[in-house]
Amino acid sequence: MNKIRKPHETPKIGIFWLVGRRLILDTIPLSEAGNYGDSKIYEGDHVTHWEELERRCEVPPDSDYEEFPRGRVNFNTKTQQFTLFLDRCILRKKDVVKSLLRLMCLPTIPRFQRTGTIGASAVLQESNIEIRPEITGVW
Repeated sequence: MNKIRKPHETPKIGIFWLVGRRLILDTIPLSEAGNYGDSKIYEGDHVTHWEELERRCEVPPDSDYEEFPRGRVNFNTKTQQFTLFLDRCILRKKDVVKSLLRLMCLPTIPRFQRTGTIGASAVLQESNIEIRPEITGVW
């Protein structure tokens, strides 16, 4: 069943990991995002937030932030488009991508469509969200 988004739900940007079957996110509303060129960005980083997650015992002990698939969401102010950067192994899990879009209050993508390439990475785009696979870790 598709959840209908309420008008007051503000889109979010931020960082995330997939640890086993669990999504771990650190997000902020788009309205609170920092500026970086033509982008609205989450100003935190994976390294610092992972250390906080370790202190709170929310991730496996003695693990490194690079051991798990991860990504981030930014917003391009020129194109008015969200960009979802993620590990390829997450991209292959369409249910996880849909969960990310829902949890971050982003536009839903009914299907994925390859529209071009950037280097060796495919760009998947529909509506006002762009998904760019990244190679991070050994996946």
